[in-house]
Amino acid sequence: MLYRKRKTAIILATVTVLFWGCGKEPTGDGGNGDDEHDYEDDFGVTWQLTDLPGHETAPTWSPDGSTIAFVWDVGGPETIYLIPATGGIATKLTDTNTRATDPCWAPDGSSILFDDGDNKHHSSQNIYSIDVNTGETTFITDGVGGAFDPYWFPDMTKIIFAGRCDFNYALYTMEIPDGVPERIRTPNIKQRYLQPALSADGTKLAYYFEQDYDELIGQDWVNILVAETLSGPGDSYSDKACYPYPTWSPDGSEVAYISDSKGYIYSRDLFVYSFETGKKRRIVDTPYGATTPSWSPDGSKIAYANKIDENGDYDIWIVELNE
Repeated sequence: MLYRKRKTAIILATVTVLFWGCGKEPTGDGGNGDDEHDYEDDFGVTWQLTDLPGHETAPTWSPDGSTIAFVWDVGGPETIYLIPATGGIATKLTDTNTRATDPCWAPDGSSILFDDGDNKHHSSQNIYSIDVNTGETTFITDGVGGAFDPYWFPDMTKIIFAGRCDFNYALYTMEIPDGVPERIRTPNIKQRYLQPALSADGTKLAYYFEQDYDELIGQDWVNILVAETLSGPGDSYSDKACYPYPTWSPDGSEVAYISDSKGYIYSRDLFVYSFETGKKRRIVDTPYGATTPSWSPDGSKIAYANKIDENGDYDIWIVELNE
């Protein structure tokens, strides 16, 4: 396993973005088209943080809540930008010559994990860390056969990530630096483990489990969110969801995720499940699809990517949660 550093200059490109500071009512009709469902609506006030050409996705909050990192795909490969959480100027962080996706802010606020872009088979991706002040980029993974969806452990001694496992995708942990990847969730045939997210104390894990249909072995389609303890017995929760991109509340009592409430993939809404009450509630109802949510460090807000018209781009939005 290689662990090396390289210097990259922070390009001080800035982009003016539209920020609607006033509250904006959530889009959608407040219903799911069914008479019966397993959740309550609990819509908060939403507002739009970015309005750039192209797609802005994958927001992630800095630990102090002042800044949001996000991925922007215009003018070349996906690039990570930083923007004040209250709106303002977006500043480029990563080099536009290299794809950078799936950002995850370090618990101490000093750096951001990312992988070098998506491809059809995730066969050649690696994970990096970039210093948000100096732009120094550190190469993290090697020899996993494709590593992506990185997430820090709270003490920053390890990371968890998804990676290739034969023809499937497993979840791994690895000590930093100089560790060896250790597989912690292993798929069977035509199964995939993706999008790992840890609670702030590192004891709970949420992820996306996907299984293909196979008539020969009697295997059904499965697309679910799973939230459970990282190891040992404890509370667990699963729900039908396609690409849920889970995120934990700061106290670990709730998990937010994307799920389809209307019966088709392009109308995915933002839900929160509470382990204390055992109830699920819909926080955002959007007609054309929300994705990649991220819970704020103070627990009061969730940032997410959202489309407000059928042929539009994804922009970053924020929802203020009801108390």
